[in-house]
Amino acid sequence: MNKRFGLLIPAFLILIFIGFLGGVSAQTTLTASQYTNARTAIVNAADRLVDLQSNDGSWDWDVTNASVATGTTYLNIAGITAEGILNAYQLTGNPNYLTAAEKTGNYLVSKYGSDGSAATIMVPGGKNNINSDNIKFLYDLGNVSGVSSYTNEATILMNKVITKFSTGADLIAAEEVYRGNGNENANGVGNGIVPWDLYNYIKDAQIAGNSPWANDLASVINTNSPLSLTTTSDYTYVLGLVGMTIAGNTNALQTLQNYQSQDGSWSDGDGIVQDSAYATIALNSVKGLNWLVTHQNYSTITGGWFDTMGLPSPNNDEISEVDSEAIQGIYSVISQVNVLTNPSATNTTATVLTTLNLTLNDSNSIRVIIPAGTIINGSASWNGTLSAPQINMSVPTSGPNAPMADYSPEKFSKAFDVGFIGGNLNFNNPVNITILGETGKHVAFSSDGVHFDSLSVCSSSAPTAANLNGGACYYDNGTDIIIWTMHFTKFMTYAPVSPSAGIDVIGGLAVGGGGGGGAYIPPVTVPANNTNTTSVATSTTNNSASGSNPITGAATTNTGAPITGGVIGALTSTWGIVGIVAFVVLILLIIIIQVRKKNKDKNFN
Repeated sequence: MNKRFGLLIPAFLILIFIGFLGGVSAQTTLTASQYTNARTAIVNAADRLVDLQSNDGSWDWDVTNASVATGTTYLNIAGITAEGILNAYQLTGNPNYLTAAEKTGNYLVSKYGSDGSAATIMVPGGKNNINSDNIKFLYDLGNVSGVSSYTNEATILMNKVITKFSTGADLIAAEEVYRGNGNENANGVGNGIVPWDLYNYIKDAQIAGNSPWANDLASVINTNSPLSLTTTSDYTYVLGLVGMTIAGNTNALQTLQNYQSQDGSWSDGDGIVQDSAYATIALNSVKGLNWLVTHQNYSTITGGWFDTMGLPSPNNDEISEVDSEAIQGIYSVISQVNVLTNPSATNTTATVLTTLNLTLNDSNSIRVIIPAGTIINGSASWNGTLSAPQINMSVPTSGPNAPMADYSPEKFSKAFDVGFIGGNLNFNNPVNITILGETGKHVAFSSDGVHFDSLSVCSSSAPTAANLNGGACYYDNGTDIIIWTMHFTKFMTYAPVSPSAGIDVIGGLAVGGGGGGGAYIPPVTVPANNTNTTSVATSTTNNSASGSNPITGAATTNTGAPITGGVIGALTSTWGIVGIVAFVVLILLIIIIQVRKKNKDKNFN
């Protein structure tokens, strides 16, 4: 891997979700046109690299204005350049790309030897030096093609590196000498070259089965890298930040994010395309992707990028390695795209390409699954981003049009927003929301975020879109509550108020009754025009729970004025009347017993 100029010696002499408010399964959203343009950019660049590939499987470094292979090739850029072609094959399935990638794989095996015996490691001017990119490419090629010989070759080479450098510190020390005091010293290689050169060894070692060595290298790059995060004048500054970010340095990650220009690019004064490509990979940046796509092509050349080359030439050049790195930057984003949007002046629709999982930020207590192929419809203000569940612990009131008979604020459990806070999202497929550990609770939903209406119980554990009819329902599996919904709004769970606990219902309102047991329910006035019967489980989903009994509407005066709720339930319900009769009978019995007792006492005397 070389920063722009590399070791320019011919090969025959030398040689990787909603304002989110929670966890999302790698949500990456693009408009359909962005995706199409990105795909076209990859195909054009891959076609160009295939045209420029030499018969031995590698490339010349500087390919400015070239239309065919120059005949000069370099071992050290073979893997990193072929990686972009392999990405194009993964995206399109075009067999020509796999053939070109395998040509490079065979070239690497021939140079290093099938047993690795011809390979050298960090030898200045060495003929067949190993680098982390060539190993990574062989691993990736073996995985994609299914040809085990490429994977075996990569493992042999990686084990040679581990054998020579038993610790990450040893490898970095040798790299500093090789890059700083070797043949490239005259070119002024910056400190950032070290973490950039070495970060792929972390993944390579993990695949080779030596995680302790990989973790040690990551730790050393993370904590003891020679790169200073303030040396912005270092022309390898951005690449160094990338290497440290991938190694796990959170300060480097934040610095890299902040260093991005408004137009979406990154540059430390040299190699803006290369810098932007690697930063896009490290951050999965959509803005970085858009910049790379819009800055492709120059003069009469389709598929290539002009990079701003400060060293060794002050002129712009097209570099084969950089073309591939730009492909990798674009591919790293679109390969993770799972939401494609089609915005318009009136609404935004989106298609979920792969199953999307949203979870509560600090736990998995609320899990949302949106299946692949789901079409989402939102307002024009929605940008396609789906927010993960966000808990809202403010105690809501019940809905004014459908008061919930079984709800009391004291029984409130949790409320949460999901999807698009500030608006509704509708789906063509049922979406699953699992609320862990809420068995026994009831569910309500809100369209305005303030007033809640009861949600019906599902007729099956997995209702269809036709069953839901645009609405939602829930069921209790004995451990969790599962909501099936065709829309995202605010949902809440609560422990239902039960009549058996001393609560009665009048006009759809739960009120205190019986012998004074049960929770306190604040008086609620039923609207004067509410003369219809109201179901206990009222829902706007047109999917009422089966078996629910209608409750007679609020009693009214001759003028239609409502009777205010309170503790009057005991006077009007069947059980209340039975209780009163029982009480009267009990008093009469006590009086009779007392009278007889007095008569006995009188006769005794």
